[in-house]
Amino acid sequence: MLVFLALSDLPENRTKFEQIYEEYRNIMFHSAFRILNDPRDSEDVVHDVFLRIADIMDSVDDPFSNRTRKLLLTVTENMAIDLYRRKKKVIFTDMEQTVSARGNMNPDESMEGGKITAAIAALPEAYRNVLILKYELGYSVEEISGMISRSTEAVYKLIDRAKKKLETLLEEEDL
Repeated sequence: MLVFLALSDLPENRTKFEQIYEEYRNIMFHSAFRILNDPRDSEDVVHDVFLRIADIMDSVDDPFSNRTRKLLLTVTENMAIDLYRRKKKVIFTDMEQTVSARGNMNPDESMEGGKITAAIAALPEAYRNVLILKYELGYSVEEISGMISRSTEAVYKLIDRAKKKLETLLEEEDL
């Protein structure tokens, strides 16, 4: 908060900022957390929102008005959604690179490894993604749940279905 207070030269803006900070920081955190499911990312979003608000403190008339509350929550939600989309894009880009790398295996690698790689590549995208997230990248079911916006129960079912489909594909190749 000291950084924010240092941004303003006017004492009335500092007072307004302190009031806004004390009044809205918790609700802003909960709003961001509802979207991100990650306390560190939620804190980062709240921090970034306060940096933006510090720049426009002159335009805030009443720190306790409904207009100020709506402004803060709207900016918080938008920034949380932007962060969520950026993180989701990075995760799926990494997964696509992993699948691509697995698809271009060395001929020296075992036949078994090649069959598994081919079967994983043949899986539907949702199945392939959860298997890579869980077993290749080592994410927990709870983390995967937050990444793909599904409940943990749904992720467990998705992993189970993906493993069954992978097993079926591997059995078909043995025929």
